[in-house]
Amino acid sequence: MRVAGKSLWTFPYPSHFVHPYGYNNGPRSAPLLTTNRCYTFGAEGKLICLDLKSGKPVWQRDTAAIWTIPPAFFGVGSSPIFAKNSLDTKLTLRHGSTYILGGLISSG
Repeated sequence: MRVAGKSLWTFPYPSHFVHPYGYNNGPRSAPLLTTNRCYTFGAEGKLICLDLKSGKPVWQRDTAAIWTIPPAFFGVGSSPIFAKNSLDTKLTLRHGSTYILGGLISSG
């Protein structure tokens, strides 16, 4: 995270996503910032909640391990949003079904 051009923290983690046509390997979505949290959704489907001040993880979910997410042209690419006090993001599963994951605010 950067404030006034100065890095406050980073949260690197390994990713094995490789774009099938060599375009680039991500990221694919924008982080969502609130007053005290940063939510990210990586190209491999890792949904992570970080403490905004420290950058330390609060919770994380590997959506590809929980649900069957097929390889996609851009990987997982939806940005998390808040809607009616609920953290939501979109997943498209193996049979083309699309789901909105909701209610993932405090504990994930």
